[in-house]
Amino acid sequence: MKRKNQVKSGYSLPKSRLARQFFLKLFFFSLFISLLTTALNLFFEGKKEVKNLNLEIQKFENTALEPIVEACWVSNISMLELQIQGLAKNPYIRFIRLALEDQPELSAGKPEGEYKVSREVPLDYTFLNQTICLGWLTVHFSLPDYRDPYWVRFLHLFVIQAVTVFWVSAFIFYLFYMLIGRHLYEIARYTENMTIETMGAPLELKTTKSGSGKNDELSMVVSAINFMLEQINHEMGERKRAERSLKVNKDRLRILVDTIPELVWLKDPNGVYTACNKRFERFLGAREKEIIGETDYDFVEKKQADFFREKDKIAMAAGKPSLNEEEIVYADDGHKEVLETIKTPMYDSDGEMTGVLGVARDITARKLAEKKIIESEQKYRNILLTAIDGFWIVNLEGKLLEVNQAYSEMSGYSEDELLAMNIQELEYSEAPDEVDKHIQFGVKKGFDRFESVHRKKDGRLYDVEINFRYQFKEQFFIVFIKDISERKRIEAHLSKIQKMESIGNLAGGIAHDFNNLLVLILGMSEILLEDLPQESLEYENAKEIFNAAKRAGDLVKQILVFSRQSEHKKTSVQIQKILKEVLTLSWSTIPSNIEIQKSIQPDCGFVMADPTQIHQITMNLITNAAHAVEGQNGIIDIGLKEVILQENDLSNSELKSGPYIRLSVSDNGIGMPQSIMSKIFDPYFTTKEQGKGTGLGLALVYGIIKEHSGEVKVYSELGKGTTFNVYLPLIGTKIKAIQETRTMGIPTGKESILLVDDELAVAKLEQQMLYRLGYRVTMKTDSCDALNTFTADPEAFDLVISDMTMPKMTGDQLTQKILSIKPDMPIIICTGFSEKINKDHAQRIGVGGFLMKPVMKSELGQMVRDVLDKSRHPR
Repeated sequence: MKRKNQVKSGYSLPKSRLARQFFLKLFFFSLFISLLTTALNLFFEGKKEVKNLNLEIQKFENTALEPIVEACWVSNISMLELQIQGLAKNPYIRFIRLALEDQPELSAGKPEGEYKVSREVPLDYTFLNQTICLGWLTVHFSLPDYRDPYWVRFLHLFVIQAVTVFWVSAFIFYLFYMLIGRHLYEIARYTENMTIETMGAPLELKTTKSGSGKNDELSMVVSAINFMLEQINHEMGERKRAERSLKVNKDRLRILVDTIPELVWLKDPNGVYTACNKRFERFLGAREKEIIGETDYDFVEKKQADFFREKDKIAMAAGKPSLNEEEIVYADDGHKEVLETIKTPMYDSDGEMTGVLGVARDITARKLAEKKIIESEQKYRNILLTAIDGFWIVNLEGKLLEVNQAYSEMSGYSEDELLAMNIQELEYSEAPDEVDKHIQFGVKKGFDRFESVHRKKDGRLYDVEINFRYQFKEQFFIVFIKDISERKRIEAHLSKIQKMESIGNLAGGIAHDFNNLLVLILGMSEILLEDLPQESLEYENAKEIFNAAKRAGDLVKQILVFSRQSEHKKTSVQIQKILKEVLTLSWSTIPSNIEIQKSIQPDCGFVMADPTQIHQITMNLITNAAHAVEGQNGIIDIGLKEVILQENDLSNSELKSGPYIRLSVSDNGIGMPQSIMSKIFDPYFTTKEQGKGTGLGLALVYGIIKEHSGEVKVYSELGKGTTFNVYLPLIGTKIKAIQETRTMGIPTGKESILLVDDELAVAKLEQQMLYRLGYRVTMKTDSCDALNTFTADPEAFDLVISDMTMPKMTGDQLTQKILSIKPDMPIIICTGFSEKINKDHAQRIGVGGFLMKPVMKSELGQMVRDVLDKSRHPR
């Protein structure tokens, strides 16, 4: 299907409010910090200088006076002159004068000006136990730079800081604009215009400079997005899942939708079918793949299709579900069928309408039954009292005169209890005056249909659809009540799954692009730290940039975990390491009024598990605990320890005796009654309010733990909180952690390296890192050019370092061609995110080292040294 409108490049700097706000906030915040640090610098520098001045005065009094007195006693004028001239060279002494009796005055320095401290000291000499005053010594002390006022020094330092801040901010802003802002704008426009109909069209961005012949930095992201879109439309059964849990949930929901008796379908805003269930296939007499992409005009007559299209538009215009009766006339034999249809607008994660969800069922029989209930009363009573849907006869005061067994089972009340009640006692969502309005409207119009919420006898709420007719002669209402809770739940799950799928698909691409930005920020700040004096303010600023980039790298790893599209693979893992990542993520999402306490055994042994699934269930349990204590200053306790289980330690458990890891998540929330605890692991069961839970979380936890040969136990008491204990079997004996010891510093070398990366800025940075470590580097930004260079002289290089995702030839393809020329060539592959390669795959194709971006100089240097040494001394 061809795309009807192409998204062209239209981003410019004046349009980027995000970029402007980013620059202004960064600049003014940095300016404020510079102002503060300059003032503090001068303040502490001033205090230090005053302290130094006092020390100089004390030093002068302790050491300089005695030699001068000795020289005065023997009248050694030449010695006194030398001493006076020598003291005047002290930067803290501005003027010194020696006045002796019967001797000319000696002085040095300038007596004019103001001074911080002045001392006039008598020159007393003790001779034969008598003190003789030989004269007076006058000294004026001051700070070395006293001639420059503090405000001049402050202004000078601040201007330097401000200029530095401006250019650093401008550089970071330029990086943000060039590498993020303008491209995110185009991607946002693309996804904003994306519909189910046009999802397969490729993303076209003008990201190549005219005449350069080289792709820009977004080529990998564009390729990834187009690859995902192509897989969605043409390889749906073979594409990798964005999230294992999402795929499982979607498959389960699909099975549920296909097995319900109602017709279910999805249309885009243009009336084009995008999905349907098996029941709908049988209804139209076509397969889903034949229905998708078509409209009602391809299956029914124009008049009928116009009617369906009008009802779709009404639902989309109203922005809420609409209830309709739609009559279909079959052209082959002219018979009619009546469908009772709910059409619900669907929205994406940005709130944009994506189409209409339709749920319908054939009510032809019911309509005929209604007519038959009117022509014989006894006959309709016999039919309705045994109907699947609930049935009432209600008088004008709202009192129930008759009910059927179906409604009795639906509500939990006996028939006798219901006949003693009125509508207001069963109705939850409408006030008594609203119920009266429905009654008056029904009397006036004769019939009505609407949705409402009823309350069961045990207090639980459920959605119902009310369809009633008023019998004018008898003056009572015939009411049909259908439980539509399951349908409501399906609609909500379909909407949420669509949003989660869109988010998951986009997260991986954005994380990959952001990794390339972090490579530059992390690498350049690391180089600045090497070049700047450690005691300088610039060094501290660069250090803050370096630390922030490392934290951003950790965040990208979390995004990549979320968007991982690989099959789940079990390996030996230590739960405490996964738990550390989960807690780091939880502290940023859980409200600050909730306290998280932890008791984690640091040397817990290994379990055989899928790290992603363990991360998922742990995050799920902590999130549930947070919901249980929200609204109060609650406490969540998280524990992890090794335990030895004996037989019958756990009730109703299939676990064998032996060593286990026990992960505990407890809260001091409201707790759960026993009636609810027996259902919490059922799919789609939830006690949370609408919009806060899918009912799949604990069911997923239960399934994953069982898949890992473990057990999950829950303990709860009303008013005292809830505890979930997860048991997973230990593998083998406890393995003590072995810390890798390395020599101080980054290893260096003199070997020749071929460096390949299609992003020029990243390639230059990595080249600079390797230069600083002593290596000789040949840099190439085109993989084909790199292959030609290697082919021309394979012996000229000791090592090849290549990026993974590159145009024309990817890193793994380049690796295979190089190894076909020189099988023992050491190769390192770097990647920010790629579905095509991981560490295991890299080793299988002969790669000696595998690095995940962003890469620090120390990591790169160590990896290069390790691979080179291993190639020379293979085991």
